[in-house]
Amino acid sequence: MDLYICPVCKNKNTADQKYCGSCGTWLLSERFPAQKAKKQSFDKLYICSFCDTANEPGRNACKKCFKPLFSNEYETKEISVKKRGGCLIKLVKVTAWTVTVLVGLFIFIGVIANQDETKTTSGTATGSKQVQQDSIGTSRNNPAPIGTQITSRFTQLNENFEASVTVTKVIRGDEAWKLISKSNQFNPPPKADHEYMLAEIALTVNKSDKPDTQLSLGPFNFTLVSTDGKDYEFTSLVLPDPSIQTKLYAGATHTGWAGFIVRKDDPTPLIATARDAQGRNGIWFKTN
Repeated sequence: MDLYICPVCKNKNTADQKYCGSCGTWLLSERFPAQKAKKQSFDKLYICSFCDTANEPGRNACKKCFKPLFSNEYETKEISVKKRGGCLIKLVKVTAWTVTVLVGLFIFIGVIANQDETKTTSGTATGSKQVQQDSIGTSRNNPAPIGTQITSRFTQLNENFEASVTVTKVIRGDEAWKLISKSNQFNPPPKADHEYMLAEIALTVNKSDKPDTQLSLGPFNFTLVSTDGKDYEFTSLVLPDPSIQTKLYAGATHTGWAGFIVRKDDPTPLIATARDAQGRNGIWFKTN
């Protein structure tokens, strides 16, 4: 399997990828093309829950559809890859919930309990009293206002984290394009009847089951949903510094930009993250 190194973030990408799976950089540039890396073998792969694409270890988003590979809302299948007689034999790990109805029931109860743990906290001043509001920000019909902090449990590579997310600022139109064009001269202008939107997002990992495990989040973990309910396609950009791309241990905080492209006549799109494969649940934010 041939791999190509992104000229910006040095992430390794497969030959069929046009954009970097980590930072979204265009890999087929004539001036700065991705360089072929030495061949590397893997003992396991992860199957995307949305498009069934096999992904190599180290990826957080699917190399084909850019959807998050790991979420607390659904389970990603892991495939073991073993060499036998010169051939690759893929063995699908059968997860416990597919074996017995009983374990499946436990998982269902766990999902419900996890949804109950999702809460929002309001207040900006340090030491101010935070009010728990269980419903705000947990559905498309009741998104959280800008500046509202939402705390929820995330699952990544079978590790559990509690993290807080806040959309602190949203800009769009000419102001967003000025920042994006300054970030990288190869960032393309928005297509006709569209404009760019930038969201400043603050992340804090409050705790994790294993203190030495990091939570990895990036632009592909956040999706812009139109006012009429359609997901916008992932936008590949070199984002202004600091980007939302980060890896955090428990107790760490990061604030960075996520970028989207939106129709000019779309008045109230929403930002969503941590939804399941059917687009349900998750965390939702207003953009104005």
